[in-house]
Amino acid sequence: MMRNRQAFLLAVLALVLLSLACGFPIPTAEPPPVSPTTLPPTALPPESSPTPAPLPTPSPAAGHGSFVVYTGDGGLWIALLEEQALPRQLTAGADSDPLISPDGAWVLFRRQLAPGPSDLPRLELRVVGTDGSGERHLVGPEDLPGETGVPAGGDAAAPIDRLPLQAMWFPDSQAVAFNTHLMIGYGLMHNQDLWRIDLAAREPVQLLQDGEGGNFSFSPDGADMLISSPTAVAVWNLARGEWGPIVSFDFVNTASEYAYQPAPVWSPDGAYGLAAISSSDPFAPGATADLWRIPRRGEAQRLNTLAGQFLSATMDDDFWSPDRAHIAYTLAAEERAAAARDLFIADGDGARAVVYASGALEFLSWHPDSRHFLFWQNAPGEVYLGEIGQPPQRLVPPAEAARVESVNWIDDRAFAYVVGGRGTYEIRVGEISGAQRTIDTTMAGFAQIAVYP
Repeated sequence: MMRNRQAFLLAVLALVLLSLACGFPIPTAEPPPVSPTTLPPTALPPESSPTPAPLPTPSPAAGHGSFVVYTGDGGLWIALLEEQALPRQLTAGADSDPLISPDGAWVLFRRQLAPGPSDLPRLELRVVGTDGSGERHLVGPEDLPGETGVPAGGDAAAPIDRLPLQAMWFPDSQAVAFNTHLMIGYGLMHNQDLWRIDLAAREPVQLLQDGEGGNFSFSPDGADMLISSPTAVAVWNLARGEWGPIVSFDFVNTASEYAYQPAPVWSPDGAYGLAAISSSDPFAPGATADLWRIPRRGEAQRLNTLAGQFLSATMDDDFWSPDRAHIAYTLAAEERAAAARDLFIADGDGARAVVYASGALEFLSWHPDSRHFLFWQNAPGEVYLGEIGQPPQRLVPPAEAARVESVNWIDDRAFAYVVGGRGTYEIRVGEISGAQRTIDTTMAGFAQIAVYP
């Protein structure tokens, strides 16, 4: 989590243009408004496609309890938390954005490659076992169809690589879904597509053609996806290649090169999805956000309309608590200093909103129990643990709080976080009780962490 979500969003765009080392889904330059209702199903590869031989399964670190994977000096590293063993190096390369498979056996990551034919940055997706075995290339620009266009900062047409953007494990841990983008002009051109690559496959399979897809999230059973584009959120069934309920909306003005795409989430049982969608001009007086419930079958239901500027909050998958019973968001406080914001906690349908805290603050994330949550006070500054109906408590020692870059929950009582800046970072583990310990110190350009479970 970053200190300021709106500033972070713009900073990520600039960072991706320079290094393509971003691990989050990034909206792009304005695409044509395509509704999923007009799109043909293209879900499955032909039945004649050969079945690849399975890869040997690594011995997952999950057998040793909780662990953290992080970017460190010269690649990815892993530390077993319960055994408090010394960290082990998993990879050696310009690696970033670790994403642990649901079964704890694999780590998906990005590796920066040498510039391509147009002298633009390139990257590939790779996997490695959490025991350090089985590292291999998964998909890169040579596996995807490229295009000809004017690269960012250029003035003449040249070959442009298609590069992976958002990536996510299938729930069975045997395949990865991803979409792609092009670096054409200023900003990122999101192709609004969808691909699948199996761990043992040689080539990726395109599930949704350009303009048909978008950002995505799996239902808990992996049968359906919520697909989010700049003009719609829809349910898509993978096996049948069929569209379910759709919520359409007007293109949202972001006052920048990137296109708005909401971040829908599933209910814990997968019966329905939820999406918060900003009004078309989120900066104008009278701006709002609509809350939608989207079942797998049937009609979507608008739950509520919230008043305020919700551009960043509705693009964040921490808007709803894990049990979907509550939402959290901040709004500019009226008649107070420009930096002042009110932190609201409301029911999952937007009803009964109350101000939990006020000040120069930002909401960070929900705790796994759906009652506690993290927020910055005097951001950057003090990291607090809030609780519905109870006063907050300081979570990170004050001397370190201004240097905290991210916090990831391990379980109900423990969390991993990064402290540092200017190229020197500590990977740390803390507990709600106040206990803290350092796992490792790294000189990486920017430290990123992923935790299991």
